[in-house]
Amino acid sequence: MSIKNFKYLLGIDFIKFVIVNREDFDDAMMIVKSIFNKNSYSPKFAFSACMGVKNAATPKQIIEWMQQEPKLKEEGAIFNLQIHKIIDIQ
Repeated sequence: MSIKNFKYLLGIDFIKFVIVNREDFDDAMMIVKSIFNKNSYSPKFAFSACMGVKNAATPKQIIEWMQQEPKLKEEGAIFNLQIHKIIDIQ
């Protein structure tokens, strides 16, 4: 991922972050804050849990982290839940 390419994103674009742990979430927030401060047409942001990884953050944990971040509320970030992974459909 090259952050310099993010400057080409518009308000119709999405950046999806797949989160395994708190470190991933913090890295994603660093990117969100960087883009939000530099781009008047910020893309939309989606966060998703990495399913099937041992000791990975749960969807509930990620949603709680998201709720603690004012920038995500301001930007209207979403949580992306992949139902097919929860019910184990390949």
